[in-house]
Amino acid sequence: MTVHAEERLKQLGISLPKAGTPAAKYANYVIVKATTDYEEHHKVLNGFSDLMLEVFEDQGIHARSVFGAESLRDQLPVIVDSIFQVEE
Repeated sequence: MTVHAEERLKQLGISLPKAGTPAAKYANYVIVKATTDYEEHHKVLNGFSDLMLEVFEDQGIHARSVFGAESLRDQLPVIVDSIFQVEE
């Protein structure tokens, strides 16, 4: 028997608040090649965020996260992975 999430929550007496408006048009995460003592990965990501806001204006608002790594493939200094919603 398949029970949808909404039905199961109702069975359990759980009501969730209405979801708010999304804060971002897209999400990205960035991996920065850095030494173990480097703690300012967010400053690298700030440059990318500023560029997206300049290019896309209000549509450039996004969710983000950044990570540091001692090595990245092909000796890349930064990897940016983004998911965009494209509308026609």
